[in-house]
Amino acid sequence: MEETQAKQLAQVEAQKLKIQIADLDTKLEKLLNLYLADALSTAEFAAKKNKIMSEKVTLTEKITDIEQRSVSWLEPARAFVKSLNHTTELVRSGDKSEMTTFLKQIGSN
Repeated sequence: MEETQAKQLAQVEAQKLKIQIADLDTKLEKLLNLYLADALSTAEFAAKKNKIMSEKVTLTEKITDIEQRSVSWLEPARAFVKSLNHTTELVRSGDKSEMTTFLKQIGSN
């Protein structure tokens, strides 16, 4: 359930950023039209274009980060919980050799 919710939240967050990128594309198009209509100097155009492009790169990087991390934390968390459950089973069983093997394995990780 948490995995599904995490994926959905990541998708919503990424979609919001994609909308912002689309807005930046619209701004770039308007900026180009102003430049082509001689309403902006080359320096003004370049400065504003660079600022918009920088924002666009930042948003694109955020989207990539969101898509990569959306569920990357779940697998290590799942493995940790499984090891805790295994520890509980070992303590209940009282098998000292199994506990020693398990502790060596955990210690090596």
